[in-house]
Amino acid sequence: MTSIHRPPIDPVIGRRSLEIREPHSVHVQNLKSKMKINPHASVVPFLVMVDLDQCPTFADFKYSSSDDYTYYVIGGSQSVEAKRQLVKEYPLTPFFKYVECKVYVRLTHEAAKLCAWDHNNNDYRHKISCIK
Repeated sequence: MTSIHRPPIDPVIGRRSLEIREPHSVHVQNLKSKMKINPHASVVPFLVMVDLDQCPTFADFKYSSSDDYTYYVIGGSQSVEAKRQLVKEYPLTPFFKYVECKVYVRLTHEAAKLCAWDHNNNDYRHKISCIK
């Protein structure tokens, strides 16, 4: 979780050009509540993109150095924020520190947004639910 961040603000347009929307605090709190109830829930993997300055092409990506890269979340930003808050609240609980991600290298802004839209509109979404 420590290497996953929101995309940087684009100085030309004054917002995060890789995001399709800002994280909504009510939705983040709702996700956080559900994650507390069922921290082992299976959720859709987050979509992240490697910082282009660290890894300009797919051929440059080194799995052995994957913990050293900076990743920008392009899909799942509200869940990432919920997990980040839970890590602060429960620093000794390991479930909140790790996430499953699909990693992309060198996506255009348009491709990143298409991936994010697909992530949000996917019919095959796992629900975070409490197993009784």
